[in-house]
Amino acid sequence: MTFNGSAGSIAADFPYLDFPQPRREEINDDLDFLVYEDPSRSVITVDIIWRSGFRYHKKGSIPYMMSKMLMRGSKNRNAIGIANALEQYGAQLTIDAEQDIIGIHMKILAHDLDATLPLLTEILNTPTFLDKELVTLKEIVKSEVAQQHASPSFTAQEALRKAIFGRHHPYAYTPTEGDIDRVTTQELKRYYLDYRWNRPYIIITGNITSQRSRLIKKVLAGHIPITHQEVTAPDLQPGDQQQRIIHSNSKQSSVMMGQPTILYNHTDYADLFIANVLLGGFFGSRLMQTLREKKGYTYGIYSHMVPWEQNTYWCIATEVTQSATEEAIDAIKTEIIGLQSQLANKKEMELLRNYVLGRLLANFDSIFSLAKFYWTTCTHSMDMHYYQHLYERAKSITPERICEVAKLYFHVDKLHEVVVTSSH
Repeated sequence: MTFNGSAGSIAADFPYLDFPQPRREEINDDLDFLVYEDPSRSVITVDIIWRSGFRYHKKGSIPYMMSKMLMRGSKNRNAIGIANALEQYGAQLTIDAEQDIIGIHMKILAHDLDATLPLLTEILNTPTFLDKELVTLKEIVKSEVAQQHASPSFTAQEALRKAIFGRHHPYAYTPTEGDIDRVTTQELKRYYLDYRWNRPYIIITGNITSQRSRLIKKVLAGHIPITHQEVTAPDLQPGDQQQRIIHSNSKQSSVMMGQPTILYNHTDYADLFIANVLLGGFFGSRLMQTLREKKGYTYGIYSHMVPWEQNTYWCIATEVTQSATEEAIDAIKTEIIGLQSQLANKKEMELLRNYVLGRLLANFDSIFSLAKFYWTTCTHSMDMHYYQHLYERAKSITPERICEVAKLYFHVDKLHEVVVTSSH
């Protein structure tokens, strides 16, 4: 990333930034990989996206468990053997299913690429899906799921997503112990064969010499059984707008409010993102200043956008004292209405610009950060020009425009509202 301008006050100087695109290298006619290169790095990261997340199966538990089973045995190694091989090279590997994708992230020492890249392709291309490994994994995952559901804030988030999208919508999916118990190896094998390497992206970051580039092409060429499946998310089937949930672990009220909003690739998304930051995206936001600093209802409150490939939702989350729950909800709605009608003053705008521009500068301070954010744009068929656009909009957006997009897309009367507490 390059910029021209003083390194002083961002609000005063607004340096020009050029968010670099990765280098594209071809593996074969059907597949290439993207490179962010930095010869000074001793570490290489390999990020792979399969478009095989919860949206691609009527039971979200299948992609969820399939992604975890990839680490439980391959053609040449059992689960312990895979773990030992990774430890031998000091490599870190995570494989996780999300709403749209299965994300594979590997961090390795650059000089071990010739040993660890074939290990990665073995794990991804020759899983065994043994019954005994699934039995073991089920117990591990059910324990994790039980811990999640013991959290009032997790319960609130789960309920909000189901209220916004519908109880059985893939974007509302979170695993339950019952879901996990019903998974079979036959289902996992079938799903793997249908959706492995589905419309993949490969992003490699670090000291990628020409020799290492040739190695990557040699290892990956002919070993990637690419598929081109697409699944359209079902229509939203929203639930109740207001929910009160009793949770035995609640010491405060976990409050979540939200609604569907525009997609990541919408022309207004950057402006709406900035408007949301002013509302509840940082410590200087209106929600934080009112509910924490002025009224003392909460330690913290934040609002954010959650963009997926075919739907996005906007939400506000906080934990407040139970006696102040209704007052806090009323104050949140008042601030949303205020965002639509009360122009930000000069001090607010300067603080907002400094925060948004400063976060962008900080988030793109290394090639590994660049790769992380490029990963996000890949899932929306976009590139780094989105961040360039966001940066320019943060410099030029006006108070009037913030009010305009808030009126267009934040609707108090359409908010879904979930409160998880210990009593009615």
